[in-house]
Parts: sequence; C-alpha cells; structure tokens
Amino acid sequence: MSDIYIAERTLKILRERVKSQEDHLCYGACKTLEQFTSARAVLKELQAVLDDVKSALKKVEYEDID
Repeated sequence: MSDIYIAERTLKILRERVKSQEDHLCYGACKTLEQFTSARAVLKELQAVLDDVKSALKKVEYEDID
C-alpha cells in the first residue's frame, strides 16, 4: 500500500468521525453541559488531526512531483 492511499483512507475515516460527532452535538444527544463540553473538545481535536493529515498529504504529493 502506498503512503498516499493510507493517508486518503485516514482522511475518509476522520471525516466520518467528524460528521458523527457533529450529528451527536446537533441532535441533542448530550444530556449535561459536561457531556456537551466533552463532545465539543473531541470534535475540535478530530478537526485538528484532520487538518494535520491534510497538510501532510499535500506535502507528500508535492514531494512526489519533484
């Protein structure tokens, strides 16, 4: 498996988890403020990891072109 395939697969999984977490927040699954705060923190970290993987993938793609 190539590095790009693994990174793209990771991106897909992360996007699915971000969507799931957003749905969890939007549709009232959180019963307390503590649960809501925790869910927001998870979403923020998932988005940070998603951004990191995207930037790493761009770097790999640019290095492959050179």
